[in-house]
Amino acid sequence: MSVDRWNETQDAVKELVTLRNELVHHFLDHFDLWSEEGCVQAQQHLTDAYGRIDGHLNQLAAWAKDMERARQYAASVDASEAFGELMDSLFAQFDEVDWTQAGIVKDWKEAFDRLAVEGWAPLRGTVAR
Repeated sequence: MSVDRWNETQDAVKELVTLRNELVHHFLDHFDLWSEEGCVQAQQHLTDAYGRIDGHLNQLAAWAKDMERARQYAASVDASEAFGELMDSLFAQFDEVDWTQAGIVKDWKEAFDRLAVEGWAPLRGTVAR
């Protein structure tokens, strides 16, 4: 999702939360439901609110359909013979590595040895070189 689209989505969520709070907590403060004019205004406000909510719901439904299509595609790729062969060849490479001699493993062991107190080493902090 682009930054602009992300910002639009955040604004839309904020709008819905604000609308929800206004309808739940302040609706009766804004409309005189004891008069015909107040009821007409309240009804129009609810109709407008429904339209905004419906627009957001349609957007969410479209996102859900896109996500389902993506899920189905990913599942089809995962189930393919070619993907299985690719994963097998990638993982086969790891069998050839002597992990006890790998640079990152050596560095971790060295850092642990320098930082350990009674067999425990902190996960945060820096390692002095």
